Amino acid sequence: MGLVEFTDIIPDYYEKSFQFSVEPDFVERSRSCRTFVNDWSIEMDDFGEILRDSFGRFSNTLSKNYPSAGGLYPILPLVYIFNKNVLKGVDIKGCYLFNSTQFELILLKEYSEQSIEEVKKQINPTDSFLFSNIAIGYAIDLKRAITKYRKRGYRYALIEVGAMCQSFRESISKFNNLGDFCFAGFNDNALTYLSGLNPRLAPVALIQWFGEKNDV
Repeated sequence: MGLVEFTDIIPDYYEKSFQFSVEPDFVERSRSCRTFVNDWSIEMDDFGEILRDSFGRFSNTLSKNYPSAGGLYPILPLVYIFNKNVLKGVDIKGCYLFNSTQFELILLKEYSEQSIEEVKKQINPTDSFLFSNIAIGYAIDLKRAITKYRKRGYRYALIEVGAMCQSFRESISKFNNLGDFCFAGFNDNALTYLSGLNPRLAPVALIQWFGEKNDV
């Protein structure tokens, strides 16, 4: 793996190349963070500002901070809360949907201690633990995704998930102590079911863990 990590793919054969004269040194502005402070918490209004900037609609155009093919916005932004103290003002553990129209969190499925143990097994099958007490999930509304572009709609939906992740990363960058990383090593159908969704209609495609950085 060390031979391919942090490298670019260049074709063996090409016709010509043109060299830029700009300085190639580029300083890292943000990076993935995989360890977080365990007892960290965030204020409700601060988190609301992050969600608004990441996934909310602009008041003058009704579009969002990321592109969506045909303006369909088929991705459902989820919020997983695994500790009742991590988000001040919300004391129920579970999976929530962020409603960007009413600007609210809708509880899809409440978690007991037993169900959280099951989530651990499905969200991180190899190690069975949670990287953080809170995470963002991205589920694809398949009916909406294929309404306009048919089978290509799924491709557009996956592209949109990536754009949303970047939008969220940009939003939390305003808080110097916060970090994130994306994770897709979970059991798709099981986690979707444990999120209160139907795996056939709205499968979870990606999890974005975040919190106060512990590896600075």
